[in-house]
Amino acid sequence: METDVKNINLTDYYRNLRRKDKTKLVDFLSKKYDMNRNTLMMKLLGFYNTHLNKCETIIIQNEIKEGKWNDWNLEQVLKE
Repeated sequence: METDVKNINLTDYYRNLRRKDKTKLVDFLSKKYDMNRNTLMMKLLGFYNTHLNKCETIIIQNEIKEGKWNDWNLEQVLKE
């Protein structure tokens, strides 16, 4: 099933992931893009009126579209 990623509400997408997949996604983004793990989780959940900025949104949408986060290997991420 192919989804138009640009129309995905990232908060809803993140909330609908299993706990294991949430961890994979956040770990992948924090390692690859040096994003703060806790801040990223808060922004994805929309806690404390936090929001992803435009750059973060584009990066996350592209990573979801490519699907690499789902089967990432830490060594591969660090080489890129």
